[in-house]
Amino acid sequence: MLTPLSRKDIFSQSPVADGMIAEVQGFYARGFDEAVPEELEVLNRLYDHRQVLQPGNKAPQAEAILTLRARTRSGYARRFPKALQGFLEQLGCRHLYLLDWLAFSWQEFPFETADKAATFSRLAQGRLEPGGFLLEIRQLSRLLPLFFFSGRFDGPVIYLIAAEGLPLSLQLCDDGNLHLAFHEQDRPALEAAASQAGLLLGGDEVCFVYYTQKLT
Repeated sequence: MLTPLSRKDIFSQSPVADGMIAEVQGFYARGFDEAVPEELEVLNRLYDHRQVLQPGNKAPQAEAILTLRARTRSGYARRFPKALQGFLEQLGCRHLYLLDWLAFSWQEFPFETADKAATFSRLAQGRLEPGGFLLEIRQLSRLLPLFFFSGRFDGPVIYLIAAEGLPLSLQLCDDGNLHLAFHEQDRPALEAAASQAGLLLGGDEVCFVYYTQKLT
């Protein structure tokens, strides 16, 4: 089971989550006109964290893409979460925060199938209100595939934030890859952990070569 947490609790506990979500929301919020009532309503309802709770908390600025070479969707969904667990273990991370970048309820998340939505509801103990969760990395094999092939495009699907170990944010993209944010001095450790786990770590070019839409 996942441990439910409020979004504010996660931002209070994790400087990375605090800085990352504030940066992403702030970026997208610039496209809204607060003078338009409908746009202001969306901002007030969903953009709950446009400023950090703690001054000085900033999103890590180094970036990389993490993925797995696979031939089929089923193979990717089965192997990637297990490899990710090994990757995180190498970095000293045993727990992750799970959250959406906006304050949607989890009932609103566009899971690929009704079965996936029902499975998530069971893991979340029915706590589907806007909020987040703490999970053990051994739960990734059950949890992460639920978010693959969802109906969310052109924006972050979910965020996983390391609760210990290296400061690290993992954003699931609609291409099935993970976009990492970290401190540059930690890049060698990430590269070594990816190699050990059988994962590919690279730049933006990775997304043009490896993406789940190509898989059968």
